[in-house]
Order: sequence, then C-alpha cells, then structure tokens
Amino acid sequence: MVRPVQAARRAWLWLLVALLGLFAPCPASAQLRTDPDDAMLFDARIGAMQIGQGIRAFNTPAGLCLDFRDVIDTLQVAITVSPDGQRAEGWAFDEQRHILIDRARGDVRFGGQYAALKADTIWESRSGWCVRAEDLGLWLGVDFVADDANAILTVTAQGGLPIEAAMKRAEAAYRLKEGAVAPREALPEVALPYRLWRTPSIDVGAALAADRAVDGAVTRRARYELFAAGELGYLSADMRLASDEAGMPQSMRLKLYRASAQRALLGPLHASEFALGDVISPSTGLVALATPGRGATVTNRPLGMAARYDQVSFVGDLPQGWDVELYRNGELLGSVTDGATGRYEFQDVDLRSGVNAFDIVRYGPQGQVKRERRSYNIAGQTPGPGELWWYGAVVQDRHDLIRFSGSPDLAPGSAPARSGWRSDIGFEYGLGKGTSLSIAAHRHPLPGGKVGNFAEAAARASMLGMLTEFSIAQAQGGGRAVRAYAIGELLKTSFTIEAIRNHGMASERLDARQRAVTAVALDRQVRMAGLIMPLHFDLRSTISRSDKMLQAQARASIATRTLSASASLGWQRVTPLGGSGRSEATASLLFNSRFGALRLRGEADWALLPRPRMIGAAATASRSLGQSGEAQATLGYANRDRYAYAGLSYTRDLGFASVTGNAQADTRGAFSLGLALQFSIGANGQGRFGRIGSGARAASGSIAVSAYRDTNGDGARQPNEPLIAAPGLLVNDVPIATCKSRGDTARKHGKPCDPVALIEGLEPAVPVRVSLDEGAIADPFEVASGKGISAVPRAGVATPVELGIVGTATLEGSLVIDGREAPGEALQLVDAKGVVAYSIRTEFDGFFSFERVRYGSYDLRLARSRKTLVAQPITVGANQPTIRLGLLEASSDAARLAIK
Repeated sequence: MVRPVQAARRAWLWLLVALLGLFAPCPASAQLRTDPDDAMLFDARIGAMQIGQGIRAFNTPAGLCLDFRDVIDTLQVAITVSPDGQRAEGWAFDEQRHILIDRARGDVRFGGQYAALKADTIWESRSGWCVRAEDLGLWLGVDFVADDANAILTVTAQGGLPIEAAMKRAEAAYRLKEGAVAPREALPEVALPYRLWRTPSIDVGAALAADRAVDGAVTRRARYELFAAGELGYLSADMRLASDEAGMPQSMRLKLYRASAQRALLGPLHASEFALGDVISPSTGLVALATPGRGATVTNRPLGMAARYDQVSFVGDLPQGWDVELYRNGELLGSVTDGATGRYEFQDVDLRSGVNAFDIVRYGPQGQVKRERRSYNIAGQTPGPGELWWYGAVVQDRHDLIRFSGSPDLAPGSAPARSGWRSDIGFEYGLGKGTSLSIAAHRHPLPGGKVGNFAEAAARASMLGMLTEFSIAQAQGGGRAVRAYAIGELLKTSFTIEAIRNHGMASERLDARQRAVTAVALDRQVRMAGLIMPLHFDLRSTISRSDKMLQAQARASIATRTLSASASLGWQRVTPLGGSGRSEATASLLFNSRFGALRLRGEADWALLPRPRMIGAAATASRSLGQSGEAQATLGYANRDRYAYAGLSYTRDLGFASVTGNAQADTRGAFSLGLALQFSIGANGQGRFGRIGSGARAASGSIAVSAYRDTNGDGARQPNEPLIAAPGLLVNDVPIATCKSRGDTARKHGKPCDPVALIEGLEPAVPVRVSLDEGAIADPFEVASGKGISAVPRAGVATPVELGIVGTATLEGSLVIDGREAPGEALQLVDAKGVVAYSIRTEFDGFFSFERVRYGSYDLRLARSRKTLVAQPITVGANQPTIRLGLLEASSDAARLAIK
C-alpha cells in the first residue's frame, strides 16, 4: 500500500514542477547575447538638434536594440539599474510616468500600464542591457526612428521632451549673449516700397450707454473712435477720428511721416524722420516741454533716441476707456486712467545711470493688453566724435489737426492751451566720448497772449565716472537762467544732482518768480526677503520771490512674476517769506498682480497732513472665463464728492470682434448701462485686405513670414519653388511660436491657422532680424538656406518675408600630401560668392567628411594655401545625398593639386 501512495505523490510533485516550469517567467533574455559584428553607433537627434554623445545599437533577429545606458544618458532619464542587472527603476520625463523593469519577475510597469517581458526584448551586450527599440520607446513614451544609411537615430515625442526645451533655452541664451558682445552680421534688408495709397489697417471702437443721474435725469451717449494706419502720398499715415457723446465727429488727428534708421531721407539733409500733421515738439532742460499739437517736425537724430540725455517724455494716443501704466526696469512709476483727451502723457521721466528699459502697458475695456518697450542707454544719448545731430519743429500747442466741435485738447489738470504757434530748432555736435556742445533757439507762446524768444546752449562731458551738463538760456528782452546737472553711480547707488539759478526768465519750465532750484535724487536696488526692491528718494528745494518750498518723495517698488507694486510718500513744506510754514504729506499705492486666471489692478491715494483722509481709491479685478470670455469688476471711492461706486462688465471675444456689456452704480443713486464693440480690419498674411479680428493692429507694424523649398540653394525664391508654412522662427534671436510649430491642426475661433506666420505688434521703422529656427525643422537633413533677413515694419502694413529651407548632403574623401596621409589638415568649402561656408580638419588617416552641406556649388580648398583641391566646382544637390570624392593628392607646396 505504501508504494502506490509514494508513486502518487511523485506524480503530483512532477506535475507541480511541470506547471511551475510552464508558468514561470522565461529568463531567455539573459541567454540572448548581441553579436559584436552587428554593432553600430548612431547620432541621436531631436529634429535638427544633436543630443548626447551617440547611442550604441545592434541588429538582432528581433530587430534593432539600443544600449540602455546610452539611451538613459542621452535623454537624461532618471532610471537606475541595480548592480545585479536584474532590475531597473525610476521615471521618464515626468514623475507621474514611473517605470519598473523586473527581469526576475519577467514584467515591466510604465506610467500606470503593465506588460510582460518578451523573450527577445532585452539582450546582453558587453556594456550591459540592449533593449529592443520598439519596446523601449513604448516604455519611455517616445518613438525611435533609425536611419541606418546615415547612422542617425531620431527621437520624437508628443508634446516635446524636457531635454529639447532645455536645449532650445540654452541655444536662445547663447544667441542673446553672443549678440550682446559680438558685432551683428549684416543681413539682407527687406522693406516694402511706398505707394501713393495703401489700404490701411483700421481699429474701430464703438460704445452705447444710458446714464441715470442723481436727480433721476436719463441721458444717452453714443461714441466711436477709429484708428487707422496705412500709406498716403508715398508717406506712412496714422489717423484718429473721435466723436462726441452724441455720435457726431469731434476731432481728427492725422500724421504723415517717414522714418529711416539709415538717415536716408530728404536728400542731402540725411534726416532720420520727418512728420506732418499731429506731432510732438522737442524738449530741453531750461525752456521747452514736449508738447503735442498740429504742425511739422524733422530730425536726423537716431530713431528711438530720447530728446534729452537725462530725461524722456512719453506722449501717445489713449482711446476712451483705456488705462496705461509706465514701468522702468520693472519698477511701476505711474498710471493714467481713462484719459479724457484721448492721449496719455508722462512728462520728464528721469533716466538713471546705465540702461533704462521702459514698458508702456495699456489695458483696454474689453480686457486687451498692449505692451510697448523702449530702451535708453544714458551713455549713448550723445553724438559720436564729429557727428552732428539736429532737429526742427513748428507746432500749435495741443490743437488737433481738425477740430469739428469742442475746445482744444487738454491734459487732465493742465492749464488752458495757448493759441499761438511754437517753433524750435537745435543742433548738437559730438566732440568725443560723452562730450558734446549744443545750441537751440525757441519761440513759444506765453500766458497773457505774449510770445517769448529764447536762445539755449549746453556743454556735456563725461568726467570722474559721471555724465555732467552745464546749460544756459537767455530770453529776448531780459531774463536768463543757468543749470548744472550730473548723473552717475556711487556705491551701487544711482544719483542725480541738479542746480538751477534763474534771473527773471519765464519759460515753459521756469516761472519768472523762481530764483533757485536745487534737487538731489537717489536710486538703489536692495535685496530683501529674496526679492530685489528698487528704492527711490529725491529732495527738491525751490526758492522764489515770495516763498520757499521744500519737497521730498520716497518710493519703494517690488516686481515678481505675479506682483508689481509701488508705494510712495510725498511731503512738501511751503514757507512764505516772513511767515510760518505749512506742511502737506500724501501717500499713494499702485499695484498690478496676477493670481492664476485672476488679475488685480488698483491705486489708492491718501492725504496724511494737515488732516489724514483718503483722497480716492480704485481697484479692478479681471478673470478669464474660458478661452474667449472675461469678467471684470471695479470698485472705487472718490473722497472729493464723497461717494463710492462699483461696476461689472463681461467681454466676449467672437474672433472677428469683441463685445462688452457693462453696468455701474454709485452710492449717490446714479446708474449707467453700456455696450461696447471693438474690432480691427486689416491685411492678412497674404497681404489681402479684409482680415477682421478682435485685436488692435493699426498702431503697430507686422511681418508676414512664409518659408519655401529652396531647391537650387541660391537663397532666392524661384517661381517653381513652392511656399510652405514656416516651422519655427527667431525674431531678434528669440524663438517665436508659429502655427506650424503648434501643429497643422491647431485651430483658432474655428478656423485652421494661416500657413503664413503673421508677427504683429512690432515697432514701426525699427529693423527686426528674422530667421528660421533650425531646431524646429523636423527633417534633420534640412537647414535654412541663409542666416535670415532684416525687415523694416511699418504701421498698419504687413511686410512679406520669404525664408528658404534647403536640403543638405554629405561630402567626404581622403587627403594625401606628397604621397602620405595628411592628418589635421584644415579644409574649407567656399560658396559661389567666395564666402567660406564650412571648415573642418582631416582625421588621423586624412579622411574628411563635411556634413549637412547646403545645396549649391562649392570649391574645396586647403586653408593654409587657399588652393583648390578639385578643378571644377562641386555641385551639391538632391540627386546625390552623399558625394564621395575619393582620394585627393596634393604636393607639399600646394602648387599642383589634382584628383587621383
């Protein structure tokens, strides 16, 4: 009986062993080894960018396998392999994509998925694991495409890879750094020829409103504003037409102008800019203020240069309902809310030592945000040695070109406009670095219907690390003033010192009663709580015939990614001669912050002396609702009339226009309802008029960029070379996203994106460097056919630009000099224009290989002798991806060179 029981137990035991053997994971991968004769080395690329130092690979019966450690190092994947080689764990590109490869268990987990290890997935090689490319790509979430003929392994991933973004950022930083220290290479310039008439881009804003006053009276308002920019009479033209509250035309501004960065205007005058119509007069230190009005101006000063080296004024159009803020180096300096005249003015903004980057940010009632940047380097505001700058202007103060009804334009709080005309002319001559002499003559209207004639002269010099200026002005019929000014930096603190002595001269800047003005200003950036905080303090003393006034102001600002704020304290004391003084103090706060989709803007003003009270406060909160909606809430308090108000608005972007509905009520019982519409009509990417959109386009320039297949590599588009969408662009060396780079199926407002990339919001007349971003070209064997172009945008006009994409080939051979292999010899490929396009050195055995050579004709020559190695030019084209020149022989004196 025992033996049958034992036999049964043995049978069950063998059956269990068989079942375990059947269902146990197969360790066959540990038994599969790669053949060293099948080894290959691939260059890894993402698009046109090469990454890493190469990836080893092997051809196996199961397909191509990739060296696991090479892939980890090249793609910078956070995965580690255990010392026994049985387990690998980590994550790929995103911590949510956890990866666990367990050879002992025979499975792999990746990004929430599970799969069994196949027998032919992991192979053994001398360096460790070699994983089948198809399986490894699935685990990592990428695709590997191998080009065996050219030994290139292309890596692609949906949405891009972190290493790709990091390389693009590093490349952009390198371009910007090189551009800052190295001279810019001259690029071919593209500019549209002027026409007698070019259909303008037009921005239209219209509003309807109904108001109920405190007494119950109901009024209805209808307003519109049109901004247009185009060409008229072979000149650039800007126009603004505004109505009154009854919808009747009230005023029209028209400016006809030309601007040239090369100073190629008005023949022998070599002017850089001239303008007719609504213009702005120049500014000087003792006499003139920058004033808008109708008239004419002309100058040869470089474009974008401040009128004065120490101060700058900003005057521009501000549509009804818009607000504007001014920033200097990220510091919030001031704001203008709903300018009643359709203009904003920031007068006499001081320039600090070094670079001053100003941002003018406009906020529209439909949630629009428009930014304009201007940069001034105080050290570059002086003409070079032997250079003469000049200007001339004739302007009627604050009068629009055509006024249909109402009074002349006035800035809020300004004195009544003078009815007379003003004229200014000035010259500045450079003597050396930071040294110049200037003279100017002015004829200005004065209060009381009088006219003043002035002469002004200044000498500027750089000394003791400071920029200094001494100026003097004389009025016809009596009155004289002198001014000394210095700006510099000491102990990381920027300072300015100003002293004015007035002897009875009355001008736009000085009152005849003033005798002396002395001012000191300090600016310093301090580090506090991990932030850089700009601090400002200024003190000004003004002595007049009847009193003495002492003024002080302190301002602290912060600027982070989500908050910009500026808090200031002001104090002044006026002491009449022979009497007791009276002090006043105020405080103000400006802020602009963003918390996710919520944006907050506001300002508040308080009086601290002689009696504490709030002067006024206003805050606006805006929040995006989806991709095309925005809600806005406003709260405010006006202490002068002692009432509070609140408003709500909702904006819907319909693609072709934006519509806003708003309501506002206050504690006095007043109430208003409004409806606003804004749209723009202009040219599309193909230059055809009729493109309708919700954004504002008239005040800025644009460039319409398309690419083309440069089949012959000459850098100029031929009729048979097709246009294609630009894959990616660099504008002033900064990458710009295009429709193509976001995917061909990207849609906006239900329409497929335009194959022509339209770059908008450019400053008119300022050249822009535009080139293809080769890192965005999908085919690694295609490159840009040139280094780009320099385009000159014009307001309201889309300047077409075409950039070529050309294929490449490999050019290889071996060099022998006097019958011996020539290692380390410098070789050059020279294009048809005689420019050295490519340079390399031969390998240890004389072998050389020029890779990614653009299509075209080249001469191959020795760098040291500049003698050609091939008798005829080498033509590189699409019909031959690899050109093998074979063995090239040369004598040591390079006198006779020929192909063997």
